[in-house]
Amino acid sequence: MALSKDKDTPERQGNLFSYPVAAASIIYAGALVALNAAGDAVPGSVATTLKAAGRCETQADNSAGSAADISVNVLKGTFKFKNHGADAIDKADVGNNAFIVDDETVAATDGSATRSVAGVIKQVDSDGVWVTIGVDRDAVEDDQYGVYSPLFSNMGFETARFPDQLVFEQLVAGFALAGYDGQFFFDTDHLGYDENGAEISYSNDGAGAGAPWFLMDTRRPLKPLIYQQRRMFDFVAKDRVDDDNVFDKKELRYGVDGRMNVGFGFHQMAYGSKDTLDAANFEAALAAMMGQKKRSGKPLGIKPNLMVCGPSNRAEALEVIKAERKADGATNVNRDAVDLLVTEWLS
Repeated sequence: MALSKDKDTPERQGNLFSYPVAAASIIYAGALVALNAAGDAVPGSVATTLKAAGRCETQADNSAGSAADISVNVLKGTFKFKNHGADAIDKADVGNNAFIVDDETVAATDGSATRSVAGVIKQVDSDGVWVTIGVDRDAVEDDQYGVYSPLFSNMGFETARFPDQLVFEQLVAGFALAGYDGQFFFDTDHLGYDENGAEISYSNDGAGAGAPWFLMDTRRPLKPLIYQQRRMFDFVAKDRVDDDNVFDKKELRYGVDGRMNVGFGFHQMAYGSKDTLDAANFEAALAAMMGQKKRSGKPLGIKPNLMVCGPSNRAEALEVIKAERKADGATNVNRDAVDLLVTEWLS
């Protein structure tokens, strides 16, 4: 009935909610939680009637109970879930919906109309997919604990890192993707020339099976990799009161939108190896790049200026090109031969 006097209406702060758990269900902490057609919380699974609710904060074991015997605490926000191998999400899917496979896995498609939406894809890492499950409007407006302002700032930070992700993932892919000559970008039998102009096979692949490292000449107009930015990233906010997601669900959605891509340039400017990063292999790579000839037999003029490696090769790289002396006390003739770039994208 309508009020006839003042009332202290309960208020909820933040973005943590409690939902009744479905009968015979157990929801583990960290699980992707969904609501079934009856409005009860269940672990994420392949179904068409689920609505993603968020991440389970504490285990809720209702395996021996009836519907709504217990409740589960669920947090809305952006979370990392596993990427489904058979229907994998990749970086081109950022901004699209992810779909629920199970309580820790999401996929790129609805599986021929068999899966429910998990949320919006925000970022794709090598070990999982970041998915935003609707953020409540009141939680963002109140933000008493300072959660969302840093979250949005971090979105900008991650956006700025995205070109690096594109570039270095492309670099690593050069062992398995073709360049302009139809060969793998890093391969053992590119067309080359000797000092007499005769055709020979040229290798810019140091072989091996370990962590990759690379030498590049980045000073010339012709580059080993090409990064093309068609449109700068824009921050996109769906937080107007007349946006459907705000009006219908009281959810705010934020994302970024931009156009850019990366591709291979000239393999002559790069050398990739998965062999041990030591002085002998460094010198072999350096000699191979600098020894390249034009069709006329004259030097191509390649002079590597940059070594790129991941954190696992950092110590070896520093020893090879930055140490003043070798382990036996001899002068390190390779000191400062090239610059060093250590990137987490080669982890």
